[in-house]
Amino acid sequence: MDLKAGAALARTERYPCRPAQVRINTPPYDRGAGDRGAPIAGGERRAMPHQKKANPRFDPVKHGEALEAALVETRFQQGALVEQGDVDSMVLLGSMHFRGQGGPQDFAEARRLFQMAADLGSAAARTNLARMHMKGEGGPEDFVEARRLLDLAIEQGDDDAQVVLGHMYFNGQGAPTDFAEARKAYGVAAERGHADAQTMLAAMHFYGEGGPKDAVEARRLYGLAAAQGDAKAQADLGTMHYSGVGGPRDFVEARRLHGLAAEQGRDDAQVTLGHLHFNGQGGPVDYPKARYYFGLAADQGQADAQAILGDMFLQGKGGPVDYAEARRLFGLAAAQGDEKATADLGLMHFHGQGGPEDFTQARRLFSTAAAQGSAEARAMLGKMHGSGQGGPVNFAEARRLLGLAAAQGHNDAQARLGTMHYYGQGGPVDFAEAKRCAEPAAAQGHAEALSMLGTIHHNGDGGPQNFNVARRLLALAAAQDDAKAQTLLGVMEARGEGGRKDYAEARRLLGLAVAQGHADAQEKLGVLHEQGQGGPVDLAEARRLFELAAAQGLAAAQTSLARMHGAGTFDGAPGGPTDFAEARRLLGLATEQGHADALNLHLPLPLPLPYPSPSPSPSPSPSPHPNPNAHPNAHANPTPDQATPTRK
Repeated sequence: MDLKAGAALARTERYPCRPAQVRINTPPYDRGAGDRGAPIAGGERRAMPHQKKANPRFDPVKHGEALEAALVETRFQQGALVEQGDVDSMVLLGSMHFRGQGGPQDFAEARRLFQMAADLGSAAARTNLARMHMKGEGGPEDFVEARRLLDLAIEQGDDDAQVVLGHMYFNGQGAPTDFAEARKAYGVAAERGHADAQTMLAAMHFYGEGGPKDAVEARRLYGLAAAQGDAKAQADLGTMHYSGVGGPRDFVEARRLHGLAAEQGRDDAQVTLGHLHFNGQGGPVDYPKARYYFGLAADQGQADAQAILGDMFLQGKGGPVDYAEARRLFGLAAAQGDEKATADLGLMHFHGQGGPEDFTQARRLFSTAAAQGSAEARAMLGKMHGSGQGGPVNFAEARRLLGLAAAQGHNDAQARLGTMHYYGQGGPVDFAEAKRCAEPAAAQGHAEALSMLGTIHHNGDGGPQNFNVARRLLALAAAQDDAKAQTLLGVMEARGEGGRKDYAEARRLLGLAVAQGHADAQEKLGVLHEQGQGGPVDLAEARRLFELAAAQGLAAAQTSLARMHGAGTFDGAPGGPTDFAEARRLLGLATEQGHADALNLHLPLPLPLPYPSPSPSPSPSPSPHPNPNAHPNAHANPTPDQATPTRK
């Protein structure tokens, strides 16, 4: 277990699954008598979802004004007592000047008052003055004087001075770091029941600083300090109960302890408590409470809490979806260098969630997160370099970034990298490498990877054809609405590859891909309607589908549509009006792409349409997945036996 400062959590997928691991690198400094932790920063406290409404008679503004007035009065009264030589008043008034209570903060005046009391023998004043000398507050930094004052206070039995001396040894202030001496100093105060000393000594036992590691003793010491209300001890002990270090794992006790620390404003405890409620550990899953505790920590500027809370607003966990708030929270965390939040903010800009779509800004954010090692950012940035979104197309850079993300186990990157090797983008065509890249993602059920492997097995790219394996892989991808897989599987059904011919199923599968706007599927389903396979001949629907595919630049559809414009009708079946000019235009577009049938068709029109004859001979079916344009010897409307699978 690693108790790190700042409670940085490793988030898996979109949500965290374990609590904060806390470590304070610098011991607490200004924790004098009566100061057991800082108040929660960030404004008003959030209302818990289950809490009762506040008392309508309570006015927080008036309450705050009354409290401030009382502090002003106290400061005035203590000033009068100081004039009479009251030592305790000197210490109290010095503390008020130090904290800015009842008037402006004034370190110089605080130091002067502590010096007066110290000269009169006050141990508390000597300890506080030593702290100010250590920090250079209200005057120059002076570790020698600080040590002299602490030695005097320790001789008077002041445990706070003993703890501050431990801090000096721990941090190497005024002398080299000496963990053994720090442990000794903390040990003296801990034996007398000093909570801060017990907490620091527990951490040293946990890490083996100044002596052997001893998680059992660390848990015991944290328990003593936690029982006195020490928030840090409560949080660290809660983490030990969560992890089962130094004793049995106990989620219920972990939740209780983190709850106590969270109520005292510990942002790390608030984050951990959010995790416990989110994951249902030590009690039921409660997303509203998780959102509440993450919100408390986010209000204090805790970057990880801001990122997690952004995820919850994005997904609608524990409350309504709010893209604008998610974007705001991701922005706050990203500004602190949170890698996951930076990538998530890039995704929101990419998809136009919570604000306008902005590929340029998305690319910038992905670049930042990718440099920090984010697999998601590398995968998205690689995709953008490959498609030219937010900047120029750069296949070589796309392949490099996808390779980094793929090596981190990112399934999208593995599948896309396989596609680039398959089509030779950013490097040579390499079917074996394409297969190797796609297989890990396919094993996780990734649709694009399954579709890619299915295509490889169908075409026999880099190995023998295997229609049975291809059909199985494509079916898994098609069930996830992968349009390419639906298209190729539909062609296999029409051709009877890996099973019997089934034109009705072919028409159904192609229809699913058509609904997603897939151009190859539009053209192939148009052929089925034109030929009356899997249903009646419907030339009007065939023309509509060819028009959709032709508008996307598919040469086969442009050629078929040109034939229909040239023929108009056949045996009274309405295919649409004859339009030789449009037919010539479409043939020109297909010819520019080198489409064989477009090159072989000769005007003037009309051109004959190969509609099915009443004879039982096999009739044509669509060419297979994904793009017949790359095959100059293919027919415009090839039969199942004529069609040859190609790469897109």
